[in-house]
Amino acid sequence: MLIILAIICIWFWNKNKSISKKDWEGFWTITYYYEQAPNFPYTGVLKLQTQGALKGQLEVFLPKSTRSTFIELSNLALSEDETLLRGAFFYPYKIREGFVQEAFELKMENPNEFKGKGKCIAFCAEETEEVAIIWEGQKSDLTSNKN
Repeated sequence: MLIILAIICIWFWNKNKSISKKDWEGFWTITYYYEQAPNFPYTGVLKLQTQGALKGQLEVFLPKSTRSTFIELSNLALSEDETLLRGAFFYPYKIREGFVQEAFELKMENPNEFKGKGKCIAFCAEETEEVAIIWEGQKSDLTSNKN
């Protein structure tokens, strides 16, 4: 009887831990950095909306900067089980002939945090072409990312 009760408790506990599209919604305090330069993190706030089309905006502070930049995310898509969020974005400044573009894949294992990786995919800064970008995010209770 105890074994059956334990199995039922474990099943209910695991059932409640499933991730849904709604868990991605809202504001996230984020940090990401190029793998070879962890001492130069990009920080900021990620805002995701899941009603209707999946939309996102990133307010990011470049390393050692006091001014933020607002960036619209593109190509946002959730995996079938809704635990992976994929997307891309352009920085609003040019390197060489074009705007820097990065792609990312974020994995949520519980509703309050995610981890992920990304990479520069176009007009990359020198020595960042094949370097992983490490992402971390924590759910925030912010209601707006405007200063």
